Formats: sequence, C-alpha cells, structure tokens
Amino acid sequence: MLKFIQDIKSQINSTLPDNSVGQITPAIMRAMLQDMTDSLYSRAGALFRSAATAVAQALTTTPTNYPGIYDTTRAVDPAVIAANLVAGTVVPAVTGFGCTATIGITVDGANGRVVTAALAKNGVVSVSSRVSVTCSGAGNKVTASADTPIIGVVAADIFTLVLSVDTAVSINVWQQALVVNVNPTFSAI
Repeated sequence: MLKFIQDIKSQINSTLPDNSVGQITPAIMRAMLQDMTDSLYSRAGALFRSAATAVAQALTTTPTNYPGIYDTTRAVDPAVIAANLVAGTVVPAVTGFGCTATIGITVDGANGRVVTAALAKNGVVSVSSRVSVTCSGAGNKVTASADTPIIGVVAADIFTLVLSVDTAVSINVWQQALVVNVNPTFSAI
C-alpha cells in the first residue's frame, strides 16, 4: 500500500519494538517491508501517441483536450493513478502526494502558426505548465516539452493536455504526451 514516508517511520517505531520479548514476528516484518517497498517508487499514468503517422487536427484558439490523438496508455499502478485513453485523462486516486506532470508535442503546420500545449487540472489551464512552438511549414516538425511539479493534488483530480493555436487551422500532430507521476512524499502536502 502506498504510504507517506512519515507514516512508515511511525509504523517502524510502533510495530518494531525491542524484540527482547519476541514481539517482532515474520508476518510483522513482511508487512513492514511490503509497505516500505510499495511507498518508495513513483506511480505514473500516461497517454501518448506512438504511431509513426501524424493526425491532422483542426485546432482553435480555445485550449481543448483532443483525446483522439492518443493511441497508447500506460499506468504503473491503476489503483494509485489511472489513465483513460478515450477521455484523454489521467486521474490520481490518492490525496496529498507530491506529483509531477510532463507534457509534450511534436507538430507541423503552416508557417508562423503558434501551437500551445498546456496542462489542465479539473478543466483549469495551468499558467506554469505550458509550451509553445512556432510552425515553419508543412513537413517541418517542431517539438516542445515541459516538466512541472504539482502540489495540492487530491484524489479524483482530472488532468488533461489541452492544445490551442494562435489562428484556427489544421495542424499535423505527430506526438502528444501527458504523463502524471505520483511521487514518494514525506508527509501530506
């Protein structure tokens, strides 16, 4: 079970007393070690496009989630964080853990068009997690990505990657990625 590091430290002190009276059993040790190993690695939910061909997508100036661009999903531990390919969402099932988000795009389009990708949490676009690229013509791929720490995540928050363009136009999307990690965390933040 995923636990805060502070809770594991408390568990060690409370369940592993001085063993002079034989209170530390193999079952207690197994449970403790399992909790420790379960709590010391990141869990990720990811959506991305892995196909070798682009998707022509009509974009607008309004940041919008386009789940049809994705073709692959991964979740290291769906009980902690899940990815939904159809909805284009990544949703954690835990509260208080520090998280990180990675967004990325590779696109091509009409010369001078500015494509922006941004992380949205519960439909609100983040001002701190966005990237923009300027297209330099059809067939000329441009790429951008960003990693952002996220604090204040609660269970059932909905993360999406939203795209927009400076002037409504069709853009070829070669790659699109949204990865959200739930990280080992000392105590609730």
